[in-house]
Amino acid sequence: MKKAILGSFAALAFSAGMAAAATVDIDFDSGVLSGGSYSEKGFTFTSSSRGGVSLASNCPTGTPNSKCLQFNNDEIITVMFGDGAAFDVTGFLFNAPGNRGDIRISGGGLTQTLTEIYNGNTMSQATTNDFDNITSFTFQNAANGTGRVDNLSFEVAAVPVPAAGFLLLGGLGALGALRRRKRG
Repeated sequence: MKKAILGSFAALAFSAGMAAAATVDIDFDSGVLSGGSYSEKGFTFTSSSRGGVSLASNCPTGTPNSKCLQFNNDEIITVMFGDGAAFDVTGFLFNAPGNRGDIRISGGGLTQTLTEIYNGNTMSQATTNDFDNITSFTFQNAANGTGRVDNLSFEVAAVPVPAAGFLLLGGLGALGALRRRKRG
């Protein structure tokens, strides 16, 4: 009986799955703009400008009245998750102003410049695997005019429940069962 109980607890402990990353999509339509910063789904966006983060409603995403993040020349937008927890950037839409606009993105010691040749009032898709396990991410408008960013996609590591916790619970349960057996 004792071996059966211990075996079942061991099987339970080893069957605990790995925690998978959760994908979080930010569309700037359901968050809160307050005190110069914007928050949505655990992410906070702050701006280097005195006016704070600004949202635009004339975004070329194909969805009428959809909002997007708007930032001016040399303005820097910083993105953080929760209390500085690490995340991965997987993609976003961007629109750089002017005939040729650059948007600089930085995170984890890496900086990239995205260049968009003006193609009308549309947004370009950026997909990246370069910004993994970072704690902050910045956008900087390196062109004249107003840049826009929308539909950001992040992966956030789920908080894993260590298998050791299940082993501890299993061991305590087995000790309780043995103690009860000795009494009875």
